[in-house]
Amino acid sequence: MDCVALAIHTPLGVIIHTGDFKVDPTPTDNKLFDLHSFAEYGKEGVLLLMQDSTNVERRGYTPSERAVRQKFEEIFAGAKQRLFVSCFSSSIHRIKLTVEMAWEHGRKVAFVGRSMNSSAEIAEDLGYIEIPEGLLIHPGEIKNFPDNKVCILISGTQGEPMSALSRAAVDNHKHAKIEKGDTVMLSSRIIPGNEKAIYRVIDHLFRRPGARHLRRRFSSPYPRQRTMPARKSSN
Repeated sequence: MDCVALAIHTPLGVIIHTGDFKVDPTPTDNKLFDLHSFAEYGKEGVLLLMQDSTNVERRGYTPSERAVRQKFEEIFAGAKQRLFVSCFSSSIHRIKLTVEMAWEHGRKVAFVGRSMNSSAEIAEDLGYIEIPEGLLIHPGEIKNFPDNKVCILISGTQGEPMSALSRAAVDNHKHAKIEKGDTVMLSSRIIPGNEKAIYRVIDHLFRRPGARHLRRRFSSPYPRQRTMPARKSSN
């Protein structure tokens, strides 16, 4: 659940492997990025920096995760029936935000998809997510609640062929049924190489009778907030 970087000391010099990271000046968990440690290694000298980011070609800085909340609020307030939210299952802050929004708007939460269930369970066990008693329901119980009282956190934001969202988009999921008036929000950006699979899912979503698909309707900051550093954040 916690991202870490490695400083590997070799006879020839230090190798820094950053791992997955985001430099967030106002993180939602109030745990600031440890820039000081990186600066100290920089002063000593680094032989090799191993770092990658899907946002490195984007100019500027990646906005804070806190910037997403306002748009989530708008979407939750505007959703008239069931609300499907798909994000990276590793994005614990985004899952936590969705759970909080669902609680505030009187919606039950169902986790659909193996990776989403696993991440949420581990995050709750470690104390990163607090799920109020009675908020969480089994996917099989979705049909037992009014449509405007349910929020489904569903895996498959990158268009994985057998993911829960991909199956729901073609009406082939046992519990996740996307019907007229439902809202589907993809809260992640496209990872290069996944374009074809993602747009295939989006195409199927648009074909669902009367369902709303939200992805590029908003200006930044919006629900597709980036979780990796842009060019200036990486420099």
